Amino acid sequence: MLFKETIPKPNQIKIIISFVIVATIVTAFIIFKKDIYKVNENLTDAEKFYKEYEIVPVDNVYKYVTIKEAYELFSSENAVIFIGFKDCLWCKRYAKTLDMLAKEKGVDKVYYLDIYNDRKTNSKEYNNLVELLQEYLSEDKDNNKRIYAPDVYFVKSGKIIGHNNDTSKEEGTDVEEYYYLNETSLIDALNELFDKTKVCNDEDSKAC
Repeated sequence: MLFKETIPKPNQIKIIISFVIVATIVTAFIIFKKDIYKVNENLTDAEKFYKEYEIVPVDNVYKYVTIKEAYELFSSENAVIFIGFKDCLWCKRYAKTLDMLAKEKGVDKVYYLDIYNDRKTNSKEYNNLVELLQEYLSEDKDNNKRIYAPDVYFVKSGKIIGHNNDTSKEEGTDVEEYYYLNETSLIDALNELFDKTKVCNDEDSKAC
């Protein structure tokens, strides 16, 4: 009689089996997530950008910077700084053209700032950057200066020599249609800015 009472009932067996299955699935998911995290940790900036933007080649020129690092770049280096965010279709298409032109001009690094979170939270760092760039920015519906993406800045000897955000407010236009009609003029504008940013030496000073 004592032996029979220690045998689990059918419902208890089902509960135990269900618990084991759920525990196994959760454990497997945690291990898988850790493995994915380790893989992402080992990605180069170019590989990470490729995974986020998809349309650019895996050997792209983009290097991630924080908003604080970007702020410093505007005053301390010769740099090309691209501002965008991964869910922006216009940013993705722009990034493809910018990458192509950078390589043609021998520029091996374009700094990339994902502006989304700082702009959304209106962070202190975002407001500092807006103040720095205000003469290049448009206003939003509340008449506040705002960084619209995509936007790219060309800095030489610590000074902004130009920027381009021609497609940053083309929300009602089809992306590919716009590029079919306007990419040539965009390329010309960007090439001119790349040439102005070029650091000359004695051998090529005439070309600059």
